[in-house]
Amino acid sequence: MKAFSTFLALIILATAPSALALSATQTVLKEIRTTTPSGDVTTRYVAAELVTPGETIVYRLDYVNDSAELVTDMVLTMPVPAEVIFQDGSAEQAGMETSFSSDGGQTFFARPALMVDTDEGVMVPASAEDVTHIRWVSKSAVASNEDGILKFKAVLK
Repeated sequence: MKAFSTFLALIILATAPSALALSATQTVLKEIRTTTPSGDVTTRYVAAELVTPGETIVYRLDYVNDSAELVTDMVLTMPVPAEVIFQDGSAEQAGMETSFSSDGGQTFFARPALMVDTDEGVMVPASAEDVTHIRWVSKSAVASNEDGILKFKAVLK
């Protein structure tokens, strides 16, 4: 088993009367799926202290507008750690426009439009392993004391 670091850089940008209107807390969890003798699958989440290659990790960001003002144009960006592979379909969130980067967070595109440059100089569709950052842009303003959760899943290499 590997000891797993729960440190993950986070960039929070908010356009509002106060640029510091949001608070955010990140949690890194390990997903544990259990199948009962009858075939039912249960899923639970525990702190990702020790993770084995192949196990699923959930990066969760809980945010709150802790100011008295409305926050508009909220943008939250999280890097995908190099020691994991992003799980396609796990980052889409209601009320958010989700985009992805394969160049270290320099540019962002919808997942189907995300491309990478091959060694031969040809652009090809990016694989899940190529995703380096995920960006969520709120489709609506975030009211005072409103909170939310953003998350994505990845598998430890």
